[in-house]
Amino acid sequence: MLRCSVVLLLACATSLAFAAAVPPEDTGPRLARVYGAWLSPQRDCEFALKNSELRIRLPAVDRTLGSSREGALDGAPRILREVEGNFVAVVRVSVPALDREPDGSGPYRSGGLIAVGADGSFVMARRGVGSVNGNRNVVWSRVSGTESVDRIQGLRRPDDAAFL
Repeated sequence: MLRCSVVLLLACATSLAFAAAVPPEDTGPRLARVYGAWLSPQRDCEFALKNSELRIRLPAVDRTLGSSREGALDGAPRILREVEGNFVAVVRVSVPALDREPDGSGPYRSGGLIAVGADGSFVMARRGVGSVNGNRNVVWSRVSGTESVDRIQGLRRPDDAAFL
């Protein structure tokens, strides 16, 4: 009877050892593993993960990505991830449409996905919110090589959803 009890206790102790909690992963390594390497050229943006959702907060400063416009910094925050072969990317972008633009910011904000090929060609899908032609709109763009397609959708309310 004693021998049976010892084996049972050892079996319980072994199963308890495997049930120990895994320590939570730090945000930085998790962000890199799930999304890729993040870059904030001015080092003033905040990247945060909430469950599987990535949130990027940045100050109201005029910035661009890869273009030179007078008064704008080529310093938009970005996440970079290299992939090979066929892939599917799902991106949901929420860009706030404010009732009043903050001082020192441009009248237009956007976010989205850019996929760049090895030859430098790219495809871009973005959601932009702001003043376009004097109206508050959402602008969707797809750029592939030299072809560019924009779709402008009027906003009824600042939190309206728009889909490409």
